[in-house]
Amino acid sequence: MKIRGMVALMALATGLACSDNNGMPLPHGHMRIGVPMDSVVTLSNDPLQQRPFAFKHNASAHWEARKESGWGDLVYPDLHARIEFTYKPVNGQLLRLIDDAFALAYKHNIVADGMTQHVYSHPEVAVHGLLFAIQGNSASATQWFATDSSRHFLRAATSIYARPNRDSLAPVNAFLHQEMERIMESLVWID
Repeated sequence: MKIRGMVALMALATGLACSDNNGMPLPHGHMRIGVPMDSVVTLSNDPLQQRPFAFKHNASAHWEARKESGWGDLVYPDLHARIEFTYKPVNGQLLRLIDDAFALAYKHNIVADGMTQHVYSHPEVAVHGLLFAIQGNSASATQWFATDSSRHFLRAATSIYARPNRDSLAPVNAFLHQEMERIMESLVWID
């Protein structure tokens, strides 16, 4: 009798351990997000798209032009993210363009836990700018603008197509921040 009871108990334990839990609710979780491998390509000038700048970016992204001259998005399909670029000729309006860039970055300060700014200056290629790193549940965690102070002004902002959640989106935001730094550091004007 004891042996039969032990066998029955072992069979029950094995059956419970091997069940596939059909019908059991699973805990709420987040999708695992893997960032792309570091493979770099150059986005160069395309006369058809009238893009007066070039830079290096991750090969997993592709450029989607918009109808405005020099405007477009660098799209990262696997991350459901993009970097949105807006280009403007300076035309004597440098202070207004810089004020607009600050205003757009500070719009995210309402939900942000903080913001840091990093100055970039590459006088050898006439690129000067400012990068905004926004902490917290912001819809755009990294933004920057760059200019040569006389002819070109370029602004970029990240967008992730998911509800802002800094914990689950941390790998994507970190990747996009590094990508924005690479773009800004490799940016050149094409006249």
